[in-house]
Amino acid sequence: MKKIKIIIQLFLMLVMLSGCTDYLDVKPRGYDVPEKLEHYAGLLYGKDDIFTLSVFPNMSFEFTTTENGYNFAYSVLGAEDMNAYKWESDIFRTDDVCSEWNDPCKQLYTINLVVDEVLQASDGTEDEKKAVWAEARVMRAWYTFMMAQFFGAPYNENTAASDLCVPIITTSATVDVEFPRARVQEVYNYVITEMEESLPFLEDREEHFKRIFMPTGNAMLGKVYWMMGKYEKALPYLQVAKNKIDSDGSRGLLNYNDLMEEGEISYPNVAKTNPESLYSESIYPRLWLALYPSFIESTLLHVKTEVLEKYFTPNDYRLAMVSGLNSGLSAYAQSSLDPSDYYYPNSSRIATDIGVTVADVYLMYAECLARNSQTTEAESVLTEFRENRIEPGYADIPADVNTQEELIKFVVAERIREGIGMGTTWFDMRRLWDDSLFQDMKQYYTHTDGIDTYSLTKERLTMKIPPSVIIWNPEYQNNN
Repeated sequence: MKKIKIIIQLFLMLVMLSGCTDYLDVKPRGYDVPEKLEHYAGLLYGKDDIFTLSVFPNMSFEFTTTENGYNFAYSVLGAEDMNAYKWESDIFRTDDVCSEWNDPCKQLYTINLVVDEVLQASDGTEDEKKAVWAEARVMRAWYTFMMAQFFGAPYNENTAASDLCVPIITTSATVDVEFPRARVQEVYNYVITEMEESLPFLEDREEHFKRIFMPTGNAMLGKVYWMMGKYEKALPYLQVAKNKIDSDGSRGLLNYNDLMEEGEISYPNVAKTNPESLYSESIYPRLWLALYPSFIESTLLHVKTEVLEKYFTPNDYRLAMVSGLNSGLSAYAQSSLDPSDYYYPNSSRIATDIGVTVADVYLMYAECLARNSQTTEAESVLTEFRENRIEPGYADIPADVNTQEELIKFVVAERIREGIGMGTTWFDMRRLWDDSLFQDMKQYYTHTDGIDTYSLTKERLTMKIPPSVIIWNPEYQNNN
């Protein structure tokens, strides 16, 4: 009798299985193996966003606490944020997660998978496959480059030959693979080669704000050369990017004059539709509506009043972003808990976008033109940019900006105005540290917690590799 029951059960199981072949053909979510071109392309813009918990904005020069150290006493800033703000030698504890290191490395696995396999996709033309292949190579070069901005010495001919930088990760393999740190020169040579070899294959059209197309790739390579101080080499790539932006129409500068509502500027929530994003590395919009007053006390540090006074005129719409003098329509709001002469951005550290924007292209292009003695062209680009940011009638370049050196300084000041309160001045601090034109900027490279004052040193332009990484890569300890 028992044998009969077993036979019946097996028969019923076979019947059930024969009737659910469709179910068995469905692959469990997360276990699909990429086969088609769309699968590989989807891996690129479906990847997680990075730098969502970064400490580097706290290392920028424009931030300060209130006189009583308000942010350190009452905000939710973690120990690693405070260490970064103080430019400590050791920022992270063993149990801290360092997004500047961890997030790019996580993305590199997926990106390398695409590089290794997309040319064998089951569909798509060779040109289509090569476009995705090239895009992935530019992405991995960009992530490697950004890691070098935190954990490698600033590029110059002296440091490039000897200083250790970050590993060059070009495989999706995770077993029996070592990733030694490369030298600064090796990293930059790799980044440039990857990008130069990939640019000819990038598609001309844009599909997604996390995808890389032709003007984006050119802008990225231009930015690499620009960060290296090789302005003449950066110029042609930035020119291609700007010309394409001008002719395209889908990407361009927001005209802040068009954002005025009842005499006050209202910045749109542009998380995924920002026409100024050529390539975004954050899901968060660069500009937020001031809708969350209770959130103010846990956001970025205050922008120094002395910095606002140095860099802004009352006719600059961007001042409204940090002045907090407007109503809830403003992108930034003033904290009711602090003195009226301190300004509090209503935007979180996670909003920092370290991709490439249209504004980046304009201002890098203008600076490269100015540094290459093409001052008339630089003034034209700069005026065009300012007409989208300044009240009509005040966008002209000031009369006292009448030499090549003054024009270069003015372009850099424009970059500071554009990125104020977002932490991106960190990259200019590194790039211009030894530039004779910008030594006076260092007077602002101080922070205070209400008791002590901390000054930035050249050694702190390079972050130490965090302990959580060294645990798994002990060989990094000897050259950290």
